[in-house]
Amino acid sequence: MWYHLSTNCTEINNPMTELRKPSFNYLDVDVSNEAFCVAPTVWQCLLAVSARKNPLWYVYEIYVDDPIPVEELNKNVADADLVNEHRITVDVLNRNGSSIETKLIGNLRITIDETTLIKMAAIHHGVRPNANQERDVLWNVSDLGDWTLRECGSRIEESWKSITGKNQ
Repeated sequence: MWYHLSTNCTEINNPMTELRKPSFNYLDVDVSNEAFCVAPTVWQCLLAVSARKNPLWYVYEIYVDDPIPVEELNKNVADADLVNEHRITVDVLNRNGSSIETKLIGNLRITIDETTLIKMAAIHHGVRPNANQERDVLWNVSDLGDWTLRECGSRIEESWKSITGKNQ
C-alpha cells in the first residue's frame, strides 16, 4: 500500500483508470507525461509536496504494485532518499490491469511550522517511521479520519526512541 496527499477530495477516482498531469509544477520539472506521485508513508508524502498556507490535505491509500522510484525515471528530486517518492506511470497502470484501487481515508491538518518539525526530526534525528509506526510516532487519527500532529519538537524524538529503541 502507498499514500498520496491531495488538496481536492474529489480529484482521485476509485478505481484509478487514467492518469493526469500535475496541477502545479513548482520545481520546473518535465511533466510532459502523466504520472501520479505516491510514497510509503503519509509523512513522506507531506515532505514531498510544497508547503501551503492552507493546512488541509486529503489522505489517500493507493493499492498499487511496483510504482517506479523517481530515480529510475531520471527525475532530479533533491530529497528522494528522504521522501522515497515513487510514480505511477501509464506503464505501471497497465501492469496493474489498467485499474488501481484508491481510498480516501481522511484529512490531514498541519501547519508549515509543524511540517518543518517533522522534516527536522527526520533529517537531524533519524525519525523515519514506516507506515506501521507513523501513527504511534507522529499522528493522532480520530475515528472520523482527522489526522493531526501528535507531538512537537523533542517529543517526536522521544516517541520514536520508545518505539524503536534507537538513540541518535
